[in-house]
Amino acid sequence: PFSRAKRGDEEQQEEDALLLKMETMMHTNEQEMDNTIQEEDRLRIQELEMENQLNNEYKEDNEEGKESLYKDTFSIMMTSKVYSKGWALGLITFVLQMTLVIMILVGQSGESKDSTLFDVPFKCSTEVRVGQFFTIILSSFTQRDVLTAIKYLIMFRTDGAGWRILLVDDDESIVSTNSSGELPPMRGMWFRRAVLPHLLKLVQCLLVLFTSLVVIVQSDDIIDLLKDFTALFFVSEIDNIVFYITEQRYFGNDLKQRSGRVKNVHVEDETLIVGDDACGCRGVSFRFVSLFILFATMVSTWGYFV
Repeated sequence: PFSRAKRGDEEQQEEDALLLKMETMMHTNEQEMDNTIQEEDRLRIQELEMENQLNNEYKEDNEEGKESLYKDTFSIMMTSKVYSKGWALGLITFVLQMTLVIMILVGQSGESKDSTLFDVPFKCSTEVRVGQFFTIILSSFTQRDVLTAIKYLIMFRTDGAGWRILLVDDDESIVSTNSSGELPPMRGMWFRRAVLPHLLKLVQCLLVLFTSLVVIVQSDDIIDLLKDFTALFFVSEIDNIVFYITEQRYFGNDLKQRSGRVKNVHVEDETLIVGDDACGCRGVSFRFVSLFILFATMVSTWGYFV
């Protein structure tokens, strides 16, 4: 009986060892399957990342050379129907800026009575002259409205198909071709939507620059010069400030949506070259020529007075 019980214990131990071995093999198989699944998931994630990267690169290639409209009320005016809220907002902002600049200019001109033209001081310290010169540089380079107005006037200089991307909420019949496959002529709308806003912006900014030049040549103190220049810079930025307020829904949901549509309109940047003729001479960008003429005019006028 003792040997029989001993054999029974040995058989039981063998069965337990066999079960343990089977459980170990099953656990190992499960781990291998989990590792395989994890590896497949990792490969799938890598494929998705590569696909997203390719899509982003393709999107960047398609958007190369394109940019969104400048974020100001004149851009809202461009993308809004004539006489709508957005169009009126741009016009009201322009009138406000022009009124403030004209008031400043009239006030500065009034000081020239019984004195030199624009009350230009006869003698100034060297520090003031240097400050005036650097303020002219700041005036030329910080007036982005002049640069953007010139750029968009070049881009939308003809009644072609390019400017019609501004018609973001107009009727489809306006932007679709007729039976002969041609776009209908729209010179009136082209002028009011693509040209007039930038003409207003250019006039406003040129008047700000002229007033800045008057303030510069009148200044005989560096602190007063910088204060007056800062005030004029604020006036020129009113259209950007009003655009930001519109984005924050202070003027209602309609204008808020209109400011959002401005960001979604992308235009193809175009560089107009001047002086590039058949003899192989290398031309110069028209924007650079415009900026140089503007800066040279301000410096030469300042040099005449001082």
